[in-house]
Amino acid sequence: MNLLPSTASLTKKMNLVVMAVSTIAVLTAGSASMYLSNRNYRAHLINDLQGLAQVVGRNCQVALKFNLPGEAEKPLAAFDVRPSVLFAAIFDPEGQLFAVYDPSGRYAADAVQLLKAPEAHQGMHEGHLHIITPIMISREKIGTMVIGDDMSSIKTAMKKDGIILLCVMLIAIGIAYFLTNRLQGLIVGPVLDLARTADRISREKDYSIRAENQSSDETGMLIGAFNAMLDSLQEKDFVLREREERFRAISENAMDAITIADSTRKILYCNRATEQMFGYGPGELIGQTTDVFIPEIFCERQVINTKRYIETGVSDVIGTTIVSIAVKKDGTEFPIEFSLSSWQSEDDFYFAAFTRDITERRRSEENLRSAYATVRAREQELEATNEQLMAQEKQLRNTNRELSIANRELVESREKLLRLATAIEQAEEGISLSDEQGRYTYVNPVYKRITGFDPEELIGNTPTILRNPAQGEESLHEMVATTSRGETWRGNIKIKKKDGVSIDIDMSLSPIRNASGETTSFVSIIRDVSRQLQMELQLQQTQKMEAIGTLAGGIAHDFNNILSAIIGFTEIAYYSDNAPENIRDYLGNVLKASDRAKDLVQQILAFSRMGNQEKKPVAIKPLVKEGLKLLRASIPTTIEIRSSIESDVAVMADPTQIHQILMNLCTNAAHAMEEQGGILDITLKNSSLDAEAAAKAPDLQQGQYVRLTVGDTGTGIDPAIKSKIFEPFFTTKEQGKGTGMGLSVVHGIVKSHGGAINVYSESGKGSTFSVYLPVIAKGADEQKTGSAPMPGGTERILFVDDEDMVVEIGRSYLESLGYTVVTFGDSIEALKAFAENPGGYDLVITDYTMPRMTGYDLACEVLRLRPGLPVILCTGFSETISAGMAKKAGIREFLLKPLNKSDLAQAVRKTLDSVEA
Repeated sequence: MNLLPSTASLTKKMNLVVMAVSTIAVLTAGSASMYLSNRNYRAHLINDLQGLAQVVGRNCQVALKFNLPGEAEKPLAAFDVRPSVLFAAIFDPEGQLFAVYDPSGRYAADAVQLLKAPEAHQGMHEGHLHIITPIMISREKIGTMVIGDDMSSIKTAMKKDGIILLCVMLIAIGIAYFLTNRLQGLIVGPVLDLARTADRISREKDYSIRAENQSSDETGMLIGAFNAMLDSLQEKDFVLREREERFRAISENAMDAITIADSTRKILYCNRATEQMFGYGPGELIGQTTDVFIPEIFCERQVINTKRYIETGVSDVIGTTIVSIAVKKDGTEFPIEFSLSSWQSEDDFYFAAFTRDITERRRSEENLRSAYATVRAREQELEATNEQLMAQEKQLRNTNRELSIANRELVESREKLLRLATAIEQAEEGISLSDEQGRYTYVNPVYKRITGFDPEELIGNTPTILRNPAQGEESLHEMVATTSRGETWRGNIKIKKKDGVSIDIDMSLSPIRNASGETTSFVSIIRDVSRQLQMELQLQQTQKMEAIGTLAGGIAHDFNNILSAIIGFTEIAYYSDNAPENIRDYLGNVLKASDRAKDLVQQILAFSRMGNQEKKPVAIKPLVKEGLKLLRASIPTTIEIRSSIESDVAVMADPTQIHQILMNLCTNAAHAMEEQGGILDITLKNSSLDAEAAAKAPDLQQGQYVRLTVGDTGTGIDPAIKSKIFEPFFTTKEQGKGTGMGLSVVHGIVKSHGGAINVYSESGKGSTFSVYLPVIAKGADEQKTGSAPMPGGTERILFVDDEDMVVEIGRSYLESLGYTVVTFGDSIEALKAFAENPGGYDLVITDYTMPRMTGYDLACEVLRLRPGLPVILCTGFSETISAGMAKKAGIREFLLKPLNKSDLAQAVRKTLDSVEA
């Protein structure tokens, strides 16, 4: 109902609106104030009651603990000081009424009923407020207290607040009326100008116009002008967004390859199906020309057709469906079906291609066409035979011999049809026939193996019985559209078996027509490809890991040469007489880090099956402490790290692999707490297993172990997948966040060290992994830098390496030990110098991997010129030479880089002494 006519002035309308808004605002504020006051009063009352409940509860702890109800009634009498308390009751842990305060004698039953509510809960019940709180001793619940209050104090306070609010409301409305009359002249003029300006901007699209007075109904003008402008803008924005979202949804989820290119045939866009169909990675096709999709012999024709269409607008392929040949990234050719469309913008032509791989469709079509042709031919033969028999019966009733021959041919034809039916029954693919409404009329036995449904359950039903909600509607619509045109549809879809399991099938659906061309039935062929798709994914993961292994072996040699330089120059500085003591400490830390890097290279080589781990007695406690320092810097601060490192025993292990166990388990735990944060708990303790405990752990024997435990408070492990967590490639993380190898690597390392790993987890409560490793001794001595003696000598040594820094380090090492050193950076030059004076050297030290001539070949030539000469062969990594091969060739020592001064000194002296002996 309109309070004022539409022709009323803006002044009158403003008076009505401002007064209405002021009244509503005051009422709303008053209601909110009353509501908040009520909440505050109730909160204060609840806090008071909870505090009183805690005091009374503490006074009743002894009574509850020793089951003395009479002693509990005395503290309950303290509620007499609060007349608003209707009742108070205490219940024992089994929910039985223990003691009650009920002056009126009417509320004891209410207390029993309220006890069914959750603990530490408060609320309204039959007009009064109640709270329920537990009574605890040392975190042990010994009882529950229920208190009811009639809230009389709140009601009294609310009456006072209501009177004050009413007064404030009347004053506020009066002030609003006064201010409305004073401000009318200041508001009406600008509103009129704004309305006129908005109307002219909407009609003329000229933003330089100023406001003019044109109408008596200012509000109507203002609303109409701005609504027209907003409607225009919103409509355009909505249409653009709707088109963009529709195209993206259709394109990225389409089964067909969709490609967009410009007039130069440069690819501007392609969907995921394009990359998968042609074997390219994400983003790899953008910027290339469409020549990558077609055989080379067709490229020139494509250029000519594109140019002709741009110049004349004439094309033989645009707007039609073409069957052709395409080329994948690896050069494989395969049949395709594609359609091409185009459009022109202000500056260029653009082409969109829709491509489908028809390899499987062609294969199935040929098979089905061949079978159908055979059946059809036999049908025609039978029809002809029957006609001949009828003619012969009329004309030659007495010719029994010819009739017998015809009957025999008929029997043979039926036998052939029976064999064909048997072949269909025993085929590996599921074959079915359905009528024109899609109801199954026949299914072969393979259908039951694939779908789980008996033939009797399928006959008479439509394929909707196999419908999988995960299957999109687009492919189903495409299937119906294709078969409606009388064509065969082929593709991969998801179905749901009888037991509810989802599987992927490869399917072809073909219409069968009668002589007049009408579709009378359909034949479909299905094949379960779920295992095939799973194997393809596993193959991709395996190829990734093999690539990592190949890369590890390739960089090992160069990395060891770099480590040789780091270790060498650091040791030179470390053993320098004028090195300050604090600098010497820093250099010692560098040497320790270099040793870890050296071990890490060996670990990488072992991972790629190109090297072996060296197990030695190690103290596990320092390794765990060092790992904790790295963890704190690599996981979010929302995760608290707690540690208890007590054990100081030693194990026979590879230090790098022990470090890998800790880091993998902790990283896995951190992922479980990534969103909500939590506590990461790491403990290291000694553990002794007796015969009884060892019998319960099949992987462990009786004896002493050290137990490394990593626990988290994360999401826990679903019991359904707990048995699979140590399998390679199994992961619950999103794509791009993990390969599923972490726990399987930990499991393999622990097993190779003679230990075992156990896991305990509850969904939603976190997980705990316990690693047991066998103990060999109490403690382990850490290697001290420079503590081993370094023997020297005065012999003459030929040192050969193609790395200048390695040559410089080798000369410095050997000369500091007293030897005379001749160095070369080229193996050919070194051989020439040796050939000129074979007796001038007591020892040859050569690197293995060098250009022009390897160290192995150099050693063979040197030994040919001077048999028996001691030779040391050094290498960072090589798959073609081993210590055994070097020994057979006469080489005395085979050393792996990087070398430190102590290792080189010991090897040189050992080799020279072996010759003298």
